Formats: sequence, structure tokens, C-alpha cells
Amino acid sequence: MPYQVLVFLGGAVDNIAKESFVVVDMRSHAKDASLMLKFLTDEKINIQMITKSDTKISDVIE
Repeated sequence: MPYQVLVFLGGAVDNIAKESFVVVDMRSHAKDASLMLKFLTDEKINIQMITKSDTKISDVIE
């Protein structure tokens, strides 16, 4: 099933931004969310905070 990645960078302050990974049912796409987080860590992007709901996972990155 195709999914869409939405990145929200509005309100970026001092090199900090919020990004969100949005899918219809996060429980069915947990592996995809883990790939997103793995990409961030592989690129040495500092994750400040992570939140999760039924439809998205969001994080604040440096």
C-alpha cells in the first residue's frame, strides 16, 4: 500500500524542526516508521523528541 511522507518544517527555530511521517494505520506500518528513524540516526541527525499516534509519528530534529 502506498504511503505519503509529510515533512512540516514550519516554525523552525535555531536549527530545530518538526517532521511527521503520516500513514492510515501506524500499527500496520511500524516497520516503515522504524526505517524513517533509522535513516535519521544513520545520517547522524539528532532526534530531540519523538511522539506517536494511530496515524503518524512525529519528531523534533536538530
